[in-house]
Amino acid sequence: MRRITELIENEIKFSDHASYCAILGESPSKGARSPVLWNACFKELDISSYFYPFDVNADKLGKVVESLKLDRQFVGGAIAVPYKDAIIPYLDIVEDEAKKIGAVNLIYKNDGKMVGSNTDGLGFVGSIANLLNSTIEKFCENKKAIMFGTGGAAKACAVYLSKSLGQNGKIFIMGRSLNKVNDLVEKCSTYTQASSVDIKNIADVLPNVDFLVNATSLGY
Repeated sequence: MRRITELIENEIKFSDHASYCAILGESPSKGARSPVLWNACFKELDISSYFYPFDVNADKLGKVVESLKLDRQFVGGAIAVPYKDAIIPYLDIVEDEAKKIGAVNLIYKNDGKMVGSNTDGLGFVGSIANLLNSTIEKFCENKKAIMFGTGGAAKACAVYLSKSLGQNGKIFIMGRSLNKVNDLVEKCSTYTQASSVDIKNIADVLPNVDFLVNATSLGY
């Protein structure tokens, strides 16, 4: 019996696959879609792996991460609420973009170390680049963009978009909380020129931007 079964709240019966993945959260066994999606992919592609939901109590999160790191068959997985930020102290490495965002939604092992990443922003810029028949590095290089919102999704998208814009590009950020806006401006400034914009001045900015990103519920 794997030690991990003693640390999670739901009952898991491990199969004899060569490797396995997992989604860690408060109660992913009650409806997380990742296991269904990935197990279908593994089956279709004839990959000997399986994706499990792990219900984890907050006080055992660190022990779960350590147990998975020591398990040679565990290759990686997803992180669900409420542990996207709480898991960071237990990881060996956190990718730079995920550090800026302050949240991890993916973990994987590399040379025996547990690495944290964030695929929300990467998926965002990748989708746009693909739509424009370009690459993540080139689709908006040296362009200007405006971001509406400062929440979790907005932070992920803004950080990755800023990296694609490059040092000669620029991102404008607008949100209801000035403190959150300024914090996101600081994060994005690592990769591109960044500044806040007040809604009163939005008409002056919009004609000069190439990309507009609405990461709020406004307009839905």
